[in-house]
Amino acid sequence: VRCSHVEEHVYVQEEGVSNRDIEELDRRMLASKALAFADSILTPRERQIVFLRYGIGSVAPLTQKETAERLGISRSYVSRLEKAALEKLKKALGEE
Repeated sequence: VRCSHVEEHVYVQEEGVSNRDIEELDRRMLASKALAFADSILTPRERQIVFLRYGIGSVAPLTQKETAERLGISRSYVSRLEKAALEKLKKALGEE
């Protein structure tokens, strides 16, 4: 048994568990926290646009045009909502 430290987490590593497994677990935990953070800040529509545009989840990244077509709205509206969503996230992270 060996202890490993990845980012802010400490794991007790059993034999047969690789550092790669631990790093993947840490990555998934951080991604889960990031998704929860986005959910707490963004409206459902803003979240949907950001996820589609940046390929978050199981979707490949889409252009603004593709996102607009998928959602049945204009490309300029996608652009405005995306910009507003990113500004909200930056502000919440203190990166104004």
